Amino acid sequence: MDKVDKLYNQAIGLSSSVDENFLELGQTLMELQDADLEKFRMFVRNSNMKERKIYYLVTIARTFRNIPVDEKRLRRIGWTKLNILTRYIDKKNYQKLLKMAEEYTAKDLELVLQGKKPMEGSRAVLCYFDPKDYALLEKAMLMFNGQKYGKGIVNKEEAIMKMVRYVLRMKRLEKEAAAPR
Repeated sequence: MDKVDKLYNQAIGLSSSVDENFLELGQTLMELQDADLEKFRMFVRNSNMKERKIYYLVTIARTFRNIPVDEKRLRRIGWTKLNILTRYIDKKNYQKLLKMAEEYTAKDLELVLQGKKPMEGSRAVLCYFDPKDYALLEKAMLMFNGQKYGKGIVNKEEAIMKMVRYVLRMKRLEKEAAAPR
């Protein structure tokens, strides 16, 4: 078995428990991508992982390989926050940014790194939609100032809240119009 096959098999093995092995998996995938792009693409097609996460892990491996930081610390921070840091971190600012990652939630970390203030007491809502319903939601968000960005929408929170306020206002007006005078 050659080096590329070993890397491929190692990546397949590590992918069964990504959360525990994300650093090793990212490193292995980076090496596989560098050694044999076609075999890397085969992993992307055949693994049970989403393509986006695979590329996030490779980006994390590439970014943090030259930053002198303990792997235990990186593991505690987690791949989600490390992925956010990849756009900002370098050898000069890594201590400061890793400390921020330890102190903030992923959402707040992203806001702070963009120069915005985190929202106190914010709440998250996770929803799953079938494709037709998501297409309707996306259309509505765009009508309320959401903006298409790649496959997603930015400003979706603001757009959803504009929709909510609009619906509540319309319902109130309906109720007032139907009330006896």
